Amino acid sequence: MTNPYESPTAAAPTGRKEPGPLPPPQAPGLAGHIRVVAVLMMVQGFFEVAFGALFTIMAFVFPSMMAAMMAADPQMQEEGAPDAATAAWMMLVIYLVMGLAGVIPGVVHLTAGVRNVAYKGRTLGIVALFLGLVSLPIMICLPTALILAVYGSVVYFNTAAISAFRMGQQGYSAEAIYATFFAGRASQAPG
Repeated sequence: MTNPYESPTAAAPTGRKEPGPLPPPQAPGLAGHIRVVAVLMMVQGFFEVAFGALFTIMAFVFPSMMAAMMAADPQMQEEGAPDAATAAWMMLVIYLVMGLAGVIPGVVHLTAGVRNVAYKGRTLGIVALFLGLVSLPIMICLPTALILAVYGSVVYFNTAAISAFRMGQQGYSAEAIYATFFAGRASQAPG
């Protein structure tokens, strides 16, 4: 007969060698929110990369369209307005900055989210949370980046979350870390 009160990691081998015995069960704190923040970072990163790529494409398409429209319509040439070549360069720079302000934080969000799901890369996760605020030129991504930065900061600076990331850095599997913080809910452990 098996012991129903036995630790779930002792009964179910994962096929992966853990770096040592698991620490005693700990209070969950906000450690359960780490994966939520990680998934939200991946979603945020996807949208930032998508919008950033769109603005980068627009940086190379719109200036030539604008120059052609200004050359065709003399009414677009107001007094004191820049000429077609200057307007094209201004649009190129503006849209390129907007594109890079989405792609760079987006790639960092995606990378950090993937690592944080496995309770690794806490520092990268914190950097990604605050780097998301660089998406200011892409106004559609800024509100969610701001909310994610606040929520993620609360989670990632929690002592239980710090302990979970420390275990991940030591080489424990995500399942072992989950079992350490949520031993009472072993039947809900992720696959």
